[in-house]
Amino acid sequence: VDAIDDTGRLDDTLILYSSDHGSHFRTRNLEYKRSAHDASIRVPLVARGPGFRGGNRCDSLVSNLDLVPTLVTAGGGDDPGLHGAPLQRVLDGSVERSSVLVQLSESQVGRALRTPEHTLSVRGHRFNPLAPYSEPRADSYTTHLLYDNTSDPAQRHNLARSSQAQDLRHALAAQLVDEIECFEDHRPTIH
Repeated sequence: VDAIDDTGRLDDTLILYSSDHGSHFRTRNLEYKRSAHDASIRVPLVARGPGFRGGNRCDSLVSNLDLVPTLVTAGGGDDPGLHGAPLQRVLDGSVERSSVLVQLSESQVGRALRTPEHTLSVRGHRFNPLAPYSEPRADSYTTHLLYDNTSDPAQRHNLARSSQAQDLRHALAAQLVDEIECFEDHRPTIH
């Protein structure tokens, strides 16, 4: 920041600081970072520059897919027509999401839906166990994790097999399938 300030261009420069995953190292035994737990998917992001002033904290649901539209908007460009929304529009309240899609890879072919209240994670069928990252998607998924993020913010009580959560599981699975179809042009099944 000091080096940019020395050039006199700090007020016209957007600085984004982020990561590819959260701080999930060994918080769940051997699971590491490749799961839909908040410790993995809540990625740090700091923005400073045009459209990002005042030290505000935003708890809205956002995605890494929002970064390119954010940069294009900061540079004065038009909507690039990609998935994602400029974070400037999230901050001003003109974009509000009810969920985000999470793609899990390397250790599995997985997808997850994160809403403010819940997290549903599914794992793909029929992939190569020696190289699970070799398949980009699955035709069929099985429910793996379901959390009530309001009553269980530490995500310690998996409701994926709970008979009391059956209606919730089905509703979130239907929403997840819609999200997958929107992003991947592919409509899988979830068991």
